[in-house]
Amino acid sequence: MRLRLLALTILATLCGCVETNETQGGGRASDGGAVSGTLETVPGSQVVSITLKSQAGWFCNATFLHADDEPQPAKAPLSCSDRRKGEIQVFLNRHTSQAAGFYRLSDGTTGQVNFGLF
Repeated sequence: MRLRLLALTILATLCGCVETNETQGGGRASDGGAVSGTLETVPGSQVVSITLKSQAGWFCNATFLHADDEPQPAKAPLSCSDRRKGEIQVFLNRHTSQAAGFYRLSDGTTGQVNFGLF
């Protein structure tokens, strides 16, 4: 039985099967268009992933590390589906389960997305 449990643990590790917490968010871009977002955290880890999606059809991704007790906002590079790049500044509070992300893309587009209950 222990051998079977060990084998399953190794298999889960190798396949990348990791439980995550995911929450949805919403906001606006500087052009007035709606932007939705997904914030994903890995329990027991400092890994945070964010995806932004615009009604205009583009999406951007960022992944960064953020400690539970980190008082400063995290800054992370964004890579977008339409080849734009940018940066997102994330104010993340795991104690209140809220986050706000402020982004700027290489063409000057800016915006904000708010997340809650992650």
